[in-house]
Amino acid sequence: MSRFAAALSGVLVVVLLAMQGCTYPVQRQRLPDITFEHQAPLVLDVAEIRITSSHGPGASPHHVENRVPVPPEAVLRRWARDRLNAAGRSGTARFEITEASVVRTELPRTGGLRGLFTEDQSERYDAVAAATLEILDQHGLRLAYVQTRAERSRSVSERATLDERDRVRFEMIETLMREFDAEMEKAMRRHLGGWLM
Repeated sequence: MSRFAAALSGVLVVVLLAMQGCTYPVQRQRLPDITFEHQAPLVLDVAEIRITSSHGPGASPHHVENRVPVPPEAVLRRWARDRLNAAGRSGTARFEITEASVVRTELPRTGGLRGLFTEDQSERYDAVAAATLEILDQHGLRLAYVQTRAERSRSVSERATLDERDRVRFEMIETLMREFDAEMEKAMRRHLGGWLM
């Protein structure tokens, strides 16, 4: 190896090391919490509100509910804490989360030369929020109940950045929970009117 080549390779190593030392961690966007504090509470004639969950994380790698910016189960728990109030002397309202899933499906892409000039949707997210609200007497016997289920889907462009993908998934969960909120309140007013104060 000539002196010039050796000197050049030494300079390249120094430049590469300097570039590594100047890297900065990528700052990801911070998304807001989804809350229901702005909504009027649903006051029930029970002594206690109990929040439970029978939803387990999906075994399939397509289940990504714990990798989205705001997991549906956490938002369902927040809904119950923000909207349900106990103001009675006896009995229990049990809010049970039965499904809180987000499933990711890869979508087909345009192949060949045409694919170079086509912006495809690369994946679709399907989200479900479902829960049962039961009114139990002091012995644990069910007196009445309502069930609500909401579903939403969104697809993401193959050229979307990580922040853009997070924003799409956040907006999907936000819309999903707005629908759940409206449907659950409607069901409660229709079927649990005797326990609403």
